[in-house]
Amino acid sequence: MNNKQNKKEYGKYILENKQAILSKKKKLKSIRRGVFCIIIMTSILVTLCFNLDYFDIGEIGVVGNSTLTSEEVVKLSELSNGNNIFKFQSNSVKNKVLRNPYIMDIKIERKLPNIVNLIVSERKAMFYVQYDDSFYIVDSNAVVLEKRSSIEGMNLAKIEGVDLSAAKIGEVLPLDNEEKKKAIRELCDFVYSNNAIGSHVVSAILLNDLVDIKVLVDKAEIKLGTSEDMKEKLSKAFSILSDEQFKGFNGYVDVSFKGNPVIYKRE
Repeated sequence: MNNKQNKKEYGKYILENKQAILSKKKKLKSIRRGVFCIIIMTSILVTLCFNLDYFDIGEIGVVGNSTLTSEEVVKLSELSNGNNIFKFQSNSVKNKVLRNPYIMDIKIERKLPNIVNLIVSERKAMFYVQYDDSFYIVDSNAVVLEKRSSIEGMNLAKIEGVDLSAAKIGEVLPLDNEEKKKAIRELCDFVYSNNAIGSHVVSAILLNDLVDIKVLVDKAEIKLGTSEDMKEKLSKAFSILSDEQFKGFNGYVDVSFKGNPVIYKRE
């Protein structure tokens, strides 16, 4: 009895809502048709993007480079004109370019339809360490950038007191003490951030004795002692050397202790 009654009520519902049900079915068909059309159009669009000459790379720009040439950066990327702009993977290109130690970071910009820009951040060569007959070029974070037979024409400061027997290109110097790394980094930070250095040229940082760290500037020697409060000590020493009366100063400035610095002029 209940089944007959339910069927009767269901039939009554169908008759009363016939128009709404038909409208709903039409709407579902329309949605399915629309989704199908979108899938087809997307497939066609993707196929065209990957195959049309219109999207072949016609220009590769390099921005932010000063040490490496644009040609060197493009060669590292392995991109070339004529490649499809959509077919290369950014991460793959990035990893290839980062194999060069001089490249610290890279961003890849696609400009449709056919331009690719490689935006690089370079490490800056600051120091060299001599080992046997070779020169290892080092940046401000103690990363070894390259090994050279000559440093002619390069304005670099020498680092002494570092063992390079285990040095590897692209890796941090094998420093046997964290204090040495700190001293290199803080000296670089000071040089970068202070205009007070003026025309003074830092020629060497001596790390042979970590309680007697020295920095050679022009003809002067700055005695820093330990790496503690290094920036403050450097600031004090360079302030003295920048004074007009110490122009061409040949001697040492000892700022290794708290209190007034000791200034000694060689005859």
